[in-house]
Amino acid sequence: MSITPNTAILGGTAATSFTPQASPVINDSIWSHVSGIQNVSITTGAGAQTITSGAFFNAAFAAGINLTSIAAGGAINIFMDGSNGGTLFNGAATVTATTSGAGAQTIDAGSGLTTVIASSNGGAQTIVGSNFAAVSAINTGNGAQTITSTGTGAVTVIATDVSGTQTITLGNGNNIVTDVTGSGAVTVIVGTGSNTLSIGAATATGNTSGIFNVTYGTHNSTGPDSITVGTGGTTYATAANYVITGAVTGDRFTFAADTASSNAALTTMGATTIASIEAAVAGHAHAVAYGLVGGNTYVAESVSGTLGITDTTLIELLGTYTLAAATGYVTVTPNPQTFTLTAGVGSFVATTAGVNTFNGTYSDGGVSSPTPNTFQIGDTITGYGTNNTLNITPNTTIGAGAAATSFTPQASPVINDSIWSHVSGIQNVSITTGAGAQTITSGAFFNAAFAAGGVNLTSITTGGAINIFMDGSNGGTLFTGVETITATTSGAGAQTIDTGSGLTTVIASANGGAQTIVGANLATASVTNTGNGAQTITSTGAGVVTLTAVGFSGAQTITTGAGNDILNVTLSAGAINTISTGAGNDTINLFYAAGAASTNTITGGLDADTISLGSQTTGTVDTLVYAALTGTNDTGSAITANGAH
Repeated sequence: MSITPNTAILGGTAATSFTPQASPVINDSIWSHVSGIQNVSITTGAGAQTITSGAFFNAAFAAGINLTSIAAGGAINIFMDGSNGGTLFNGAATVTATTSGAGAQTIDAGSGLTTVIASSNGGAQTIVGSNFAAVSAINTGNGAQTITSTGTGAVTVIATDVSGTQTITLGNGNNIVTDVTGSGAVTVIVGTGSNTLSIGAATATGNTSGIFNVTYGTHNSTGPDSITVGTGGTTYATAANYVITGAVTGDRFTFAADTASSNAALTTMGATTIASIEAAVAGHAHAVAYGLVGGNTYVAESVSGTLGITDTTLIELLGTYTLAAATGYVTVTPNPQTFTLTAGVGSFVATTAGVNTFNGTYSDGGVSSPTPNTFQIGDTITGYGTNNTLNITPNTTIGAGAAATSFTPQASPVINDSIWSHVSGIQNVSITTGAGAQTITSGAFFNAAFAAGGVNLTSITTGGAINIFMDGSNGGTLFTGVETITATTSGAGAQTIDTGSGLTTVIASANGGAQTIVGANLATASVTNTGNGAQTITSTGAGVVTLTAVGFSGAQTITTGAGNDILNVTLSAGAINTISTGAGNDTINLFYAAGAASTNTITGGLDADTISLGSQTTGTVDTLVYAALTGTNDTGSAITANGAH
């Protein structure tokens, strides 16, 4: 189906508009009697085109469409995303837009799998979609190109521009990008997939004034990114034309101009200037050198040993890296970064995705002390990648009760939740006190800092109590992220752990203090007490829980919910111990601590439970209340005592 302009129409009315709006612009009903058409070609001269998918358009082309839009000079606007009063187009689409003049192009794709082929002679090109298969955009002038994929699928992008600015933003698929320009300003942002990029002029040595900024999403060595780069262009002697953010272990940098670059020629330097790094490769063909300049890693490579625009490659990696070279490319490994927080409010920002550590001090008495804490409200602490740890140790100048550490949403004198307001990108938090107690209550800022990525929270005291409230109690906010909580008390301090709604693992050990652990979404809990502290462990959720509890002489009370739970319990000696499981096919394995006889009540819920009684201490009395034995769901129920059925 081919639609061409009415040649009797001149001026602004030469535009062609198919939109859902009413007259004088023709509305979407023009498509109401169109069917069985796969290809639509719309041509205008100097007039602009606006094509907006509406309900009738959707009905006509739901099986898919090859839409071709051609304008001699006017703008092309194609809206298939439901914007501009339209209806989201959900069929597969191939959209071809060609502008021989300087008219701009705006293409907003629908939700179906979409391929875009766009060419312009100088107009700006803006292409956005959520389900791209491929995008090819060519600009033979200085028009800016903006290509954005908001979906998670793999996208293949080929973008060519003479001198305009290019911005390419892609999602978390394994994307392939070929960006061809030697003189424009290029920004490429990719997601967490394993991406393959080729950035620079069409020829390996054709870069001139182009500047290429590439940002990788959070990824790891199992899915490395790869980029092929050209030479340094006109700035090779003073500034890198390739600037890379977010490289991780195993990411590869291939030298397009020199497939013979050699690992034998790799030089590691203490150089602090670009000139000195490049001097190391001067006179050495296929040589690679790198060093640290202004906190970032610079990599220089020379094809012939004679430095120049078409010979020398220069890359800046934000952060500190170690390189390994092979024939034609190098791979990188981020160096660990360690930050020591200071008494003044400061900014501590990791720049590489290595093992990054932030060390600060905090005790309640150091909030307004002459010797203040180094972890303070206002500190900006930013991790990078997936292995960042914030260590908080006690302020050793603080004594007595003020040695306690409290992070809660309450107001002064206890520090409030806003201490977490500038913390981001951290996965592991370790808080240590000596004899002082710890109280950690999740508030709104704590949630903002850790809920999205989850948190591994470690709490250690030598004697003080540990209180962790992630359940919204005690004035806090329910923590919704995945959490692993490790609590260790080497003294007699009690432990109270109330977990949030995210999937949770708890590892708790105490030396005599009572342990109280409650969770709505426990996956695993390991609770050990080497003294006479009581253990109260409660799972209120319906999910499967694997629980290991080891008591010494304190009473144990263990309650689980409706999941198919697995309990491995060493019952305390000389104590009255109670175990109760809810519905679900539970497995209860009982062991007995050495010492005095204990009195134990084990209540199995409905469904097919299995209870295994270990070798009992003489005088121990086990009372089994097994609901399924008297119910209707006892098929498969079993009790094993000392190996005998």
